[in-house]
Amino acid sequence: MFGFDAAVVKALNQFAAQSSLFDHIMYLVGFSDLIKGGVPTALLWWCWFRGGESAARDRRILLVAIVGGLAALVLGKVIAEFVPFRLRPFEEPSLGFVPPLWLKKPPASEWSSFPSDHVDLFMSLAIGIWLVSRRLGALAVAHVLIVIGLTRVYLGYHYPTDILASAAVAATATMASVFLFRDHAATFVVLRWESRHPASFYALFLLLGGELVTRFVEVRFLLEIAE
Repeated sequence: MFGFDAAVVKALNQFAAQSSLFDHIMYLVGFSDLIKGGVPTALLWWCWFRGGESAARDRRILLVAIVGGLAALVLGKVIAEFVPFRLRPFEEPSLGFVPPLWLKKPPASEWSSFPSDHVDLFMSLAIGIWLVSRRLGALAVAHVLIVIGLTRVYLGYHYPTDILASAAVAATATMASVFLFRDHAATFVVLRWESRHPASFYALFLLLGGELVTRFVEVRFLLEIAE
């Protein structure tokens, strides 16, 4: 597995530090919450408001997909506790990684390369979108794998198998969540709230959308303070 990862990382890394403009673009894409999380969140809202005969069913699926995304984030943290710590590619001495220009690296030992919380959350949303719209879902999945995943491999934050395995975890968590809970009473309660009190519902839904875009950074920060 490491041989495959090393080959892909080295193939991409040969383009690093060759063009300030290209590396700057990759850096902006890799660190922009608007680009990374804004696109799948916007597509989710698109599916939520598009209407149609299946609107109620679609909204239940999207609600469960959001919960599935949270479950994938938690599951990713649990997995990280039980699998061997993996240095990020730019920290792995055997790769001889050439950092792209503009790269800012985090503390060396704080996070393992696997899993990717970006992919955990946004692939869950993408799968939910795909379940209600194949066209928009395919766009969301491609965005997660290429715009988010490939960019972060180029920047040296993840290996290809980190991205693929995280995507598999997210897809499994979301599909299982939708299968088990799409018709759960709680989803009907939420939709009843939306129809009876749209002002309060969408005020909170707006806040939820903001947290989705940033991968619940504010919530995690508050939890860390509370510990």
